[in-house]
Amino acid sequence: MQRVILPLSVFLLLCGMSLPSNAEKRSAIEIVTEGKRTNVTDSSNWGDIEASCEDSFDESGYRDQILECLRAEDMGDKTELKGSVTAEFELDPKGTITNVTIISSALPSPKMEACFVQVFRGLPLPGCAGSSRLRYKGDLQRTKQGEPWSGTTVTYSNFAKIQTTYDYNASRCSNAGTNPGQPVSIDADSCSETDLGNNYDPYYGMSVSLRPAWKLDNGINLSARFDVTGELTTPNATNRRVMMGDLSFSSSFGNLYTIPGADIGVSASTSVAFGTSPYSLAAGKIGGVSGSLTMSRAFEVLEGLNVSYTLSTGHDVYTHSSGSTLSHVLLTDCSSDGDNTDDRTPDCDGEQEIYNGVPNKWMGLSQTLSASLKLTEMFSLSAYYLAAYGFQYDTVDNSEISNGVEDPTTINFSNGAGFTLSAAVLPYLSVRSGVRSNHPQLDPNSQYYTPLFNRFAQWFLDVTLVPASLAAEL
Repeated sequence: MQRVILPLSVFLLLCGMSLPSNAEKRSAIEIVTEGKRTNVTDSSNWGDIEASCEDSFDESGYRDQILECLRAEDMGDKTELKGSVTAEFELDPKGTITNVTIISSALPSPKMEACFVQVFRGLPLPGCAGSSRLRYKGDLQRTKQGEPWSGTTVTYSNFAKIQTTYDYNASRCSNAGTNPGQPVSIDADSCSETDLGNNYDPYYGMSVSLRPAWKLDNGINLSARFDVTGELTTPNATNRRVMMGDLSFSSSFGNLYTIPGADIGVSASTSVAFGTSPYSLAAGKIGGVSGSLTMSRAFEVLEGLNVSYTLSTGHDVYTHSSGSTLSHVLLTDCSSDGDNTDDRTPDCDGEQEIYNGVPNKWMGLSQTLSASLKLTEMFSLSAYYLAAYGFQYDTVDNSEISNGVEDPTTINFSNGAGFTLSAAVLPYLSVRSGVRSNHPQLDPNSQYYTPLFNRFAQWFLDVTLVPASLAAEL
C-alpha cells in the first residue's frame, strides 16, 4: 500500500529549535533582569509581566511625541513615522527609561533617530517596573486599524508548465479516442508513433482571483474567493479556454492559544465551497466543508522566520458516488473528414460528461509543513511540503457505467511542494514568483513522482493589489 506520513519530527522541530523567539508574538519587547533575559519557565507570571509592559508602551503615546519632536525640527506637518529600529533601554526600579542605545536602525533620517532617543529617554513605563533592561525591536509606523475590508485583495496570475513533454501509460495510448463519443484528450496518432515517449503538451494560463475580506471586532476574519482562469494554449480535456472556479467562503480565528514554554501559537480556520466550476458541475459536486488547525512558531532569524504545521480535513458532497469529468469528445451526430482526431471538423467538437468508474472522494485529510523567511523589509522567501489523503466511496452507483474499475482503492495519496520569492513593491502592491507542484503520489506506471520535477510542476507569477491600501495612498 502507498503511504505518505509526515514525520513526527515536525512537532519536535516546532518545540525544540533553540533559536530565540518572540514569546507570545505579542510584541517585540524582550524583558531582561540583571542582564539576562527572563526565561519563560522561571516565572509563572511571565505573561502578565510582558502584557503589562507592552500596555505601557502602547499607552505612552511615544509615536505622537516623536512626531512632535520632528515637527519642532522643521520637518513639516506631513512627516510620517516609518522604518524599523532595534534599541536597548535601561530602566530604574520604577520603570522609567534612563538610557537609550540604538543597536541597529533603518530609520530614514538621523533626525528621526535623535528624536527616538530623546523621547524614550525619561519615558515612564510603570508596567515594566522591576525590569532592569528592555530591548525594543519594531517598526515606528503606527499600526492602522483601517477599514474592515482592508484584507481584500485582487490577484492577477500567470502560470505555465515547466515540463512540456511527458510519457503516456501504454494502456491509455491504446484506448485513445478516435471514434464518435470517445474522449480525445489523448492524441491516438502521437501515442502509436512515439509509444511512451515525448508527448508534447505545453500549458500557459492566466487567472484573476477576487478575494474580498471583512474583519470583525472579535478578531474573526471572514473572506471569500472566486477565480476566473483562461488558457492560452490548446486545452486538453475540454474546448473551453475560459473557466470560472468554485466559490468559497472562509473564516479564520487568529491566535487562539499559545502553548506555554514552547512559544507555539495555535490558530484555526473553516471553509465552505460551492461547486460552481464546470468541472465540479460535471462531476456532480455540490460543494464541501473543511477545517484546519495550525501550529506556528516565530524565530529571530534575519527579519523574521516563521515555521508552521497545518492539519486539515474536509468533506465533499456529490450527487452520485461515481467519478465523472467534463471531456472534449467527438459528437455522435457529426461527420468527420478523416479517420483520426486531427481530421475532425470544428462542428464535431463538443463536451460531454465522461463517467470513468472511479469512485468520488468523500473526505480528505492533509498535512502541510511550511516556512517563511523575511530577508529584508521588501523581500521574503517561503516554502511548503504537502502530504494528502483522499478517501473514496466504496461503491459506484451509476447505471451508465458497464465496465467499472476492478477492485478500486478507497484511499489515494497525493503530494505537493513549492517555493516562492515575494517582494513588497509598494504598500498596496506585492509580487510573488516561484514553482509549485501538486500531484498524485504515483505516475501512470506506478513510479513515484519527484517533487517539483514532474509534469505537474508549474512556474507562476502573481501580482496582488490591496484596494484599501491603495485608497489610503490616494
